[in-house]
Amino acid sequence: MAGGRAVLRHLLLGCLLIGAAALTWVIVRQDSSSTSPPRPPADAPAPSTDLALARIDYTETRDGRPVWRLQAENAEHDRASDVTRARQVQMVFFDRQQRPLYRLRADAGKMEAQGRQVEVWGGVKVELSEGRQLRTERLRLDSRKNRVSTEAPVQLEARNWTVTGRGLDYELDSGRLTVRSEVKARLQVPAHAGGNS
Repeated sequence: MAGGRAVLRHLLLGCLLIGAAALTWVIVRQDSSSTSPPRPPADAPAPSTDLALARIDYTETRDGRPVWRLQAENAEHDRASDVTRARQVQMVFFDRQQRPLYRLRADAGKMEAQGRQVEVWGGVKVELSEGRQLRTERLRLDSRKNRVSTEAPVQLEARNWTVTGRGLDYELDSGRLTVRSEVKARLQVPAHAGGNS
């Protein structure tokens, strides 16, 4: 019986050691996994975000009348830098009679310093009057100067002409548009019907 007790004691001691080792491993494993923070979901705001908004609508006014309106699917604002970043941006620019003048769409954008500087990028498309369109990858609006500009390649299209180039300045007040460099134009002259008269 003494030999049986010794075997039983060794068996219990072995089980106890194995159990203690397993318990130690579990505790260490849990402790190491709890030191790294869980990953945020893919659509979570950036860590510096103070405010996250969905479906925003911001209108810049001057003397009580709308100058432009920005709408976006969602936006995040960082108070420290006073920058709001937005996705799926749409903007409308108004004339002096408060009628829509131009419509803009872009994948993303940011608004700085209380709306005075707006920059949009990613598939930027501006619908101008009379069926004309402007396409570029990046565009910046300076509300203080009432000017739209870009350094990126641009393409202006109308029914029977296209102008391409690099860089653009557009004065909202005067309607003056300048393509800065590498300007190329293509004009399609419509064929006249009938013969000589």
